Amino acid sequence: MKIRKSFRLISLLIIVLICFSCGKRDNILADAPDNVIPREKMINVLVDLHLIEASMAQYYGVPLDMKMKAATYYAVLYKKYSITHSQLVNSLYYYSIDLKYFGKLYQEVITRLSVMQSSVR
Repeated sequence: MKIRKSFRLISLLIIVLICFSCGKRDNILADAPDNVIPREKMINVLVDLHLIEASMAQYYGVPLDMKMKAATYYAVLYKKYSITHSQLVNSLYYYSIDLKYFGKLYQEVITRLSVMQSSVR
């Protein structure tokens, strides 16, 4: 449940930041802290994160099995991209400071997921 709560926390953070962010920057990447995931890598991480969540939404097993499966998926995601949970949360926060930029970033995520979906059909 810890992993599931973590994702819910990330989702809630995204929603809150989208609703209440009002700061803007001319060039969001110009002064990005070192711990912020670069844009292209962030898009890839978010695509994989959504694929994990879609997979978990289809799982109707024992809750303990689900917890272990989710923990494994998230560990693989963090290892694949050499990131930590806190880097992901910090990066989501950083990119959401400029909602227009964050919207464009997320549009790329949606586009990639849509291409994947259409290639499966």
